[in-house]
Amino acid sequence: MSSDPPRIADLEGGQPAEVELVRAAIRGYREELPPLSAMPAALHAARTGRRSWTATSHLLWPGLSALAVALTLGTAWLAWPRNPERDAAAPVPPRHETASASSSEATPAPTAPSEVVTPNAPAEAAPVPAPVFSVDSLPSAKHRPAPARPAAPAKATCSDEVDLIDDADAALRAGNAERAYALTRQHAERCPAGTFIQERERIAIEALAKLGRLDAMRERARAFEERFPSSPHLRRVRNVVERHGQ
Repeated sequence: MSSDPPRIADLEGGQPAEVELVRAAIRGYREELPPLSAMPAALHAARTGRRSWTATSHLLWPGLSALAVALTLGTAWLAWPRNPERDAAAPVPPRHETASASSSEATPAPTAPSEVVTPNAPAEAAPVPAPVFSVDSLPSAKHRPAPARPAAPAKATCSDEVDLIDDADAALRAGNAERAYALTRQHAERCPAGTFIQERERIAIEALAKLGRLDAMRERARAFEERFPSSPHLRRVRNVVERHGQ
């Protein structure tokens, strides 16, 4: 089997557009060539001179041009890679399918219903800022001072308790029963929980006896005995009561 490529002119049947174009060029070349009977006359004219060559060139030039075009297209077709799938003629769709396709393209596709655009809700009103007042613009309130509480009486100190008891005892021995009794009362106010309460009560009982206030003396002596039953001054208090009788 020969490996030479087939001749374009020998190809039959449906061929690609390039092949058909080359075949048409070859046919045109064959039609434009002068007949073989005219070749001797053309050669004779070429020998006779320039005028005859001009007439001959008019006969040969179209044929040579067509031959050059045919050779160029043939070379390009042979060099082009062969692809059976591409070279196969595309099937021509039936006319009714083409018409239906064109009608489908002409018919506009139904558009999707547009979304209903609701008007934007009215923007909320911006909060009104609270009025700002300076401190100087505020009315000054009169400050009413709280009523002063009455001052509590100063508590008498009991730092001179010993002096009070000594002065009361000295006044009693000096015969000044009234001063002695006044000092005992002052001691009771200033030192209600003092250390020398028993001495104070003994001086007060003796001062009442000398002042003649016997009922007050007996009542105070009875309270002393109940409060201090083991006091070392209890015996002297009983003697004062017995001495002034019932």
